[in-house]
Amino acid sequence: MKRLGRVLLSVCLLLGALSGWTGEKAVFGNSGASPVDPKLSAGFYHAVSLVSSGEVYSWGQNTKGQLGNESTVSRSGPVRTKGLTDVIEIATGARSSMALKRDGTVWSWGANEQGELGIGTEVNVNVPVQVQGLPAIRAIAGSVGYHMLALDEEGEVWGWGRNDDGEVGDGTLVKRTSPVKVQGLSGVVQIAAGEYNSLALKSDGTVWAWGHNGYGELGDGTRTNRSLAVQVNGLNDVKSISAGTFFSLALKNDGTVWAWGRNIYGTLGDGSRSDRSLPVQVQNLQDITKISAGAHHSLALDADGNVWGWGANNHGQLGQGNELSTTVPLQAAGIDSVIDIAAGGYFSLALKDSGILWAWGYGRGGEMADNTANSRNLPAVTKAVLDTTAPVPSVSQLNVVETEPGTVEVNWDAANDNLTATDQLEYMLYVSTSAVIDTVARIERHGAPLGSYAPASLQQMVYGLEPGKTYYFNVIVRDRAGYKAAYTVKPFAAAKPKLYTVTYDGNESTAGSVPTDNGIYAEGDVVTVSGNTGGLSRDGYEFIGWNTAADGTGNAYTPGDKLLISDHHVTLYAVWRVPSVDPPDPDPAVEVFLEQLDLESSAGTVDLTPAFSSSVHEYTASLRHDSDHVSVTADVYDSRTVVTAGVYGQDGEVMSGPVMLLSGVKSPALPIPSGTSSIKVEVSAASGEKLVYMVTVIREAEPGSEVPGDGEGDGVGDGGGDNDGDGSGDDEGSPSPPETPSPGSGGVPVSGGSGSPVPGDSTILPEQLKIVSLVNDQALSGIVTGTVKQENNRTAASLILDGTRLAQAMAANTGNADVFINVPGKMDEITLDLDNSALELLHSRKGIIKLYTEIGQLTLPVHEIPSPAAAGLLLKSVSPPSVNQVQENAASIQLSVVGEEDQANISQEAMAQGYRLLGVPVELAVWVSSGDGLESVANFSRMVELRIPRPEETGGGRITTAAAWKAGKELRHVPANMKPQDGEVLPEVVLSTLAPGTFVLLQEISSPVFRDLRGHWSEPAVKSLASKMIVQGYDGHLSVNYAPDAPVTRAELLAIMVRAFGLKSDPSSDTGLKASPFTDVKASDWFYDAAGAAYEYGIVQGYRDAAFRPLSPITRQEAMVLMMRLSETAGGGLMLSQDQVVLTGYTDKNALSPWAERAATLLIQHGVIQGSSQQLRPAGILTRAEAAVMTERLLVKTGLIESRSF
Repeated sequence: MKRLGRVLLSVCLLLGALSGWTGEKAVFGNSGASPVDPKLSAGFYHAVSLVSSGEVYSWGQNTKGQLGNESTVSRSGPVRTKGLTDVIEIATGARSSMALKRDGTVWSWGANEQGELGIGTEVNVNVPVQVQGLPAIRAIAGSVGYHMLALDEEGEVWGWGRNDDGEVGDGTLVKRTSPVKVQGLSGVVQIAAGEYNSLALKSDGTVWAWGHNGYGELGDGTRTNRSLAVQVNGLNDVKSISAGTFFSLALKNDGTVWAWGRNIYGTLGDGSRSDRSLPVQVQNLQDITKISAGAHHSLALDADGNVWGWGANNHGQLGQGNELSTTVPLQAAGIDSVIDIAAGGYFSLALKDSGILWAWGYGRGGEMADNTANSRNLPAVTKAVLDTTAPVPSVSQLNVVETEPGTVEVNWDAANDNLTATDQLEYMLYVSTSAVIDTVARIERHGAPLGSYAPASLQQMVYGLEPGKTYYFNVIVRDRAGYKAAYTVKPFAAAKPKLYTVTYDGNESTAGSVPTDNGIYAEGDVVTVSGNTGGLSRDGYEFIGWNTAADGTGNAYTPGDKLLISDHHVTLYAVWRVPSVDPPDPDPAVEVFLEQLDLESSAGTVDLTPAFSSSVHEYTASLRHDSDHVSVTADVYDSRTVVTAGVYGQDGEVMSGPVMLLSGVKSPALPIPSGTSSIKVEVSAASGEKLVYMVTVIREAEPGSEVPGDGEGDGVGDGGGDNDGDGSGDDEGSPSPPETPSPGSGGVPVSGGSGSPVPGDSTILPEQLKIVSLVNDQALSGIVTGTVKQENNRTAASLILDGTRLAQAMAANTGNADVFINVPGKMDEITLDLDNSALELLHSRKGIIKLYTEIGQLTLPVHEIPSPAAAGLLLKSVSPPSVNQVQENAASIQLSVVGEEDQANISQEAMAQGYRLLGVPVELAVWVSSGDGLESVANFSRMVELRIPRPEETGGGRITTAAAWKAGKELRHVPANMKPQDGEVLPEVVLSTLAPGTFVLLQEISSPVFRDLRGHWSEPAVKSLASKMIVQGYDGHLSVNYAPDAPVTRAELLAIMVRAFGLKSDPSSDTGLKASPFTDVKASDWFYDAAGAAYEYGIVQGYRDAAFRPLSPITRQEAMVLMMRLSETAGGGLMLSQDQVVLTGYTDKNALSPWAERAATLLIQHGVIQGSSQQLRPAGILTRAEAAVMTERLLVKTGLIESRSF
């Protein structure tokens, strides 16, 4: 019955506002702002950034007030420029800065000795001042020089500042402290200011230049300065321009870059150091999207997000890890996913698509924005984050649809973000019983997360809602910078189910009482009908059961029957009958004989001689040589008898069967050898009485198969008699028949030769393979069919789950689908193929496949098998050793015993690690077909149960652990136990695995000895985990010390937990080694695989800067959150049934961070953590001893292992 009083909502444990799993404080952005595209600009020794909120932040040298923060003190971290909002573009001079606001006004600050601020004076200012005398401006430009440019809405250019070389472009050489219009230019769409020259890009794709030209930087083929614009020769189809110190750059629409001007440092990138007065193409570059010219070096950004640099590198500004200049572009090391770049005097900047800024080069003035004065020759993360706005959720509400009682589907429309792509935005669904979850902070404080953040996740199923209760759902969306926004809260009232009762009525009873059923049932519940527990009686009648109608015309039930509740209350009336006055007849004697016996071969009915009669017990029958099988049909006279049939040789040896017959039902085909044999049909009763009908069968030999003897005797020898040429061959010397394959090609021989079965051998022939298949506990024939084949001394069974028949059987049932398949007999390999319709049906019905064999017993939720459409997510696999072509089906599951060669390799590896191999290793493989062939399932999302036989020689629990084996790798721990059942140890070992593979049972023969553990409180747990390959010594597996009181690092705890739960990570991919998900984890690190595995399962995500910080000690509350997430990966074995009331006994509970409260509550409730002297010490550093004890407790509490060992 359903227990309606309990809380049924099953939700994931609250993770809190965690970035990664470390407890780092999350950032909340303002989803209501209108974000702008973040931008970068670099001067000689300072940098300016535009963040997505429209504010300006600067850092670096500040001697002239160029940071705009009312100070002239240099800063090595970002500071906000005072009083600027709603900015859409920024620019820098050598020691000045400029901003363009959305209203078209221009503001400037910093150095002004050359009038470069355009404010009518030559006085430096340290806060932004508006530039007067300008029309509505749409773009501004500066670089590392002392003049500035602005582009108005009409396509005309304005300039001011230093003008010694005509760089202002007004036809004079007069310094301009206020803006003047550049003469002779119109139709301009982009501008660029170098240190002493200027550029303009027109809408027709041509470039125009003016100012200093001593090195050819105007590109007109001369070295004459120009105070009016001239066209750059030979350039067209240009889309972007940039200018540095005495050189210029242009980017064409075809993705190529062109350069001209001074080249002493290789800034033109053409492979030479010769100056160029006409544009030349930069080498090594293609698909370029952005360019930036610095003082003496250049940068380019390609379409894949890679940064390229060339020219001077005296301060490491090219990001190569050295200070060597280059005349051709080289890719900056260790940085990708870049969306913007800026080249300064002697440093470089790059903005990644996460909104986080990276820098390299000269840093003594604070240019690296990392709170140091250090220079760097490789790209490094800064303290600057330019994305400060949260995603914008869809305006449409969440949609909540109840798919069945207690189950809903929640879906929502995608959000948008200024930087993060739509398919990279991450979502998490929350639920609460209160409507207060309307903001990010309130959601994370009062809501319960249903899962974890997942990219592009726009729907989720929620199960176990309590009927009649109102729930509130909301979604948080998070961008790659970590900013979050909340959707609109959506209330949902779970429908109250209609409830029904079962009542018993005595129906004119005269004594006793009716049974009482206090249950309350919903439609679809099943109730066991009670017996006459109250001793009901009625004078002159006897009780025989119950009926839904008082007059007995309804549905009848006997005690113990199952009653299905429909849409109404049920009353069961006692059924009475008048007892018989005649004494009961004694049991009649069992009649042990047949009414009819028929034989049938492939050629038709086989005649019996004489014709069958119940009283005749011996017959003969003849078969043609091509009739090698016979089916037997026996009709019994008395249904209480048992009938069997078998085939026997002339010496009485069993050749096939015996098989049990059902009256009137044709038996399986029994193989008949050539020559003379007998079919024995035995009829027996429970009393021991039996009767035998014997049919002597003579099957013709195949024409041409007889071999005459070479002696004078009349015997014919085949080696079975003595056949020594003297005619003494006996009658058994008739020729042996040739081997006859079973129906279908490649089958096991069914008669003759070494392929014939021998008595006591459990090898199953094709015609004997009796598969038991049940769907939702109902036996269904024909759902699973199979064949057997022998090859290379291995017996392999191939099964097919027929989706069409399965769908027909499930047509009347809309619930889940549990498919049970039992394959009897000794096999080396069993493969179950699922066709497309079977896989789709089981996916839709949340199906579970239970494959029970002598090899092992597998319980596999079908959702762990991807559909063929998703097979690209899997690892490519070599064709499996299957008896089927899996490409013809959607998926295949295979259980097999490992061959002798691999067994020897496993045994050798086990010995090398201090273990003895027990029993025969078992391999589990799962494949999915795709257009490109076969692909193997590499991992499962949750634990899958596999039971393998316990070796008989292990006796009373000598198994130490289970492990997974892969050629060339060390054995890897797999959680396992032998769960007691009814006080007895199971004959199988229960493995819980997160991946297919080869599984072995091991006995430890060489235990590690840790000298510093003797008498320590953690000694039993450490020894237990060490025997399971989970923990090792302080300095590695050969260490004689464990250092139990030493702090455990983040990498060490993660490695322990990954080994404990058997998480597997394959560090390779089709293109080589996988890139590390963390910036501070390299492939050469010992914890590389563990970090990758934990990342793949969502256990850790790292900090906002994509770092893992592996060598930092881990706090107790951080460890709690990690263990909570691991318990979810194990299948949610730990459930939270209490609230924070369990924390009340701890005096330092207020020191526990909010994001760790649910983890602490869960683990305390289940005894994984127990505190110390009524203290949790959440901020305390976890020790190696505590890590071992908590790990063992977690494994035991989740049911993955038994305490200590098997």
